[in-house]
Amino acid sequence: MPSSLFDALNASGAAQTQTGIDPNFMAQLNQFRNTIAPLLNGANPQSLVQSILAQRGYSPAQIQQMFNQYAAQASAIQKQLMGG
Repeated sequence: MPSSLFDALNASGAAQTQTGIDPNFMAQLNQFRNTIAPLLNGANPQSLVQSILAQRGYSPAQIQQMFNQYAAQASAIQKQLMGG
């Protein structure tokens, strides 16, 4: 299930295995953490992501649409994990 939020942050796009899990996901996640963690320093993570996306040319409406899509995907995954 692709996510435009991850696409916008250049965190997706690698080949996927038959299970649908990106084999480089953990490496990408660690790279993302190592890049973002020093910047946070107590800042609101959502504001930080909005700022990064705005710098990359996304409008506030596009950013909100990506957040909404990501939230819906996260909810669907949570339901699946909870057996719903």
